[in-house]
Amino acid sequence: MAAVTQLLSRQDVRLVTLTGPGDVGKTRLGVQVAAELCDSFTDGVFVVALSPVGDSAQVIPAVAQTLAIGEGSDQPLLPLLQAALKERQLLLLLDNFVQVAEAAVDVAGLLNTCPRLKVLVTSREGLHLRAEHEFAVHPLSVPPLKHLPNLNALSQYEAVTLFIERGQAVKPDFSVTNTNAPAVAAICTRLDGLPLAYRPCASLVWSN
Repeated sequence: MAAVTQLLSRQDVRLVTLTGPGDVGKTRLGVQVAAELCDSFTDGVFVVALSPVGDSAQVIPAVAQTLAIGEGSDQPLLPLLQAALKERQLLLLLDNFVQVAEAAVDVAGLLNTCPRLKVLVTSREGLHLRAEHEFAVHPLSVPPLKHLPNLNALSQYEAVTLFIERGQAVKPDFSVTNTNAPAVAAICTRLDGLPLAYRPCASLVWSN
């Protein structure tokens, strides 16, 4: 979070894309970064959720609707957006861009004509634009199953740390022991270190 915030705070950075597999936490990270930067943008920070949008042609309308620009107008929305944002200093978070990748050209158009605009994107792939700074969001580290480390070393793996935190949220006295360590390591590995995968299995794993 600190690294992405610092990147977006640089004057020469206009577009940052958080990339990584599904459930790795790109949206959560993007929203947290946007919240952290609220006071840094005079005209605000806006989140455009693109998960309901299945057509690249609907990205600009979604942005316009979020910003309340061009409502009721029969003029093309992209020029209206460009004119409205030309002098405004704001951050747009475009969440879940992978399914509307062809709209990258529209993002480039906004950035080219709106010099004070910055864009934060979450996607499984980069936008492949010249101005883009891609930031890879990696899964949590998982322990090796063939040579399981001791309990102290095991708890240092990011996936195990999260597993313990989730477990203690459900069952406060939960801990990793020599008895359950192989099962904990196996679950963490099977979940591929994807943070969002740990939440739905909490009640199943820790209620017993």
